[in-house]
Amino acid sequence: MFFVTESMEPELRYALEDALSTQLSLLRTALIFETLAAMPLGPIERLQVSKQTASARRAVVVFWLELPSSGPWLLFAVDAKAEHMIVRPLAAHTQSPEADIEALALIVRATTDALLHGEPLPASEPSPDEPPVKVTVRAWPTRPAKAPRPPALRISGAYVGSTFAEQFRWQNGFALRVAWLWSSGPYLGVGFTFFPALRFEPPQARFDVERYPFSIHAGVRFPAGPFVVAAELGSEVELRNRRTLAAAHEYAPAPDQVKIIYNLCPKIEAQLPLTSWLVAFVGGGIDFVIGNFDYTVRDAHTGQALDLVEPAWLRPTIHVGLGIMR
Repeated sequence: MFFVTESMEPELRYALEDALSTQLSLLRTALIFETLAAMPLGPIERLQVSKQTASARRAVVVFWLELPSSGPWLLFAVDAKAEHMIVRPLAAHTQSPEADIEALALIVRATTDALLHGEPLPASEPSPDEPPVKVTVRAWPTRPAKAPRPPALRISGAYVGSTFAEQFRWQNGFALRVAWLWSSGPYLGVGFTFFPALRFEPPQARFDVERYPFSIHAGVRFPAGPFVVAAELGSEVELRNRRTLAAAHEYAPAPDQVKIIYNLCPKIEAQLPLTSWLVAFVGGGIDFVIGNFDYTVRDAHTGQALDLVEPAWLRPTIHVGLGIMR
């Protein structure tokens, strides 16, 4: 929960809310941003308001921001138990309010992350001019509500590049995926990748190979600085269709064939939250192919088999795209 006064300039308020939303999205926790006509005056009054707010909104921590007419900004933080309040003066850069907002958002994220992991409010760094203030009161008899990280649904679209065979080293595609993200970090999803048909034209025969891979994937996400890293283990059921278009008269092509191929697809991915609901990501992995089959023709006179295409059993892959989380 974050409070500011109505006197704050709208542009500054919008920039602050956006920066806080971006930083807190790394923790999978929700931001409630509100304005007040005036801040409560005394520390005891603020503790009482914080207790009521934390109980009503299921907040893990309540922040107050004051912008004095002169001097540094003042950031107040109160834990959900309303037992402690710390005050952090922030050095003001009048020429760069964006730097002030970014520094404040980082402090809010670090404080919230500590409380989510059961740690007490982090101690403020003392300033020789304006040391931080700490107020301690008796614990309230009521049990504070926990602030769970909300789960989310992520819909993503990504470019996919993968090897296929020595004769066709790189194949481009587009993947659509839907995944459910749990609060604690795991996720589970399904997807489909659109690959254009592969055309092979050796002298012996001309044929197409069509791939239709459906996937199910599971993984876990964890923060790493400004990024979120995801380690994933997925599997694909690929419907592969091989169609002969033409063959030289001295060769007898293999009949058209539709076969199911199974792929094991471990991946690692780095995600960068752009807003509270939009994330960019890039990743890579190696697909292990089970049930591959070669394209073969036979000499019409000798009956000897000739392999024209041997699909790879190990396929390095990369992907990059955008995801929407709701």
